[in-house]
Amino acid sequence: MCALLLAAVLAFTPISMEPEPEKIFALFENYFASENISAPKNVSVLGIKIDGGHLILNVSAEILNYGGNANERELIKELLDTAASVEGVTAFTLLVSGELVTLPEGRELDNYKIE
Repeated sequence: MCALLLAAVLAFTPISMEPEPEKIFALFENYFASENISAPKNVSVLGIKIDGGHLILNVSAEILNYGGNANERELIKELLDTAASVEGVTAFTLLVSGELVTLPEGRELDNYKIE
C-alpha cells in the first residue's frame, strides 16, 4: 500500500527539467581550465543564468585577449558546443563582465540559437 501511495505521489510531482546552474557553471569552468582550447588563459566564469532554454554565460574580460578571425570562429564554436552539451539549452548569450559585447573580430553572441 505504501509503495502504491508513493508511486501516486511521484506521478503527480512536477519534475523540473531546467538545467542546474551549478553544473553548467562547473562545465564552463572546466572548459576554461583546459589546455587545448581557443579561449585565452585566465578567463573566469562570473555567472550563469538559465531562462527557459536560454543559457546566459557571464565571463571575465580576459576572454577578449586574442586576435584573428580563425581564433574567434574556433572560440565561438567551442562555446556553442559546450552550451549545446547541456540538455534543454536552445539559445546562448555571452556576456563579458555583465555586458553584451562585440568580440574583437566583430561577432556578437546574443540569443544565438542552438539546434
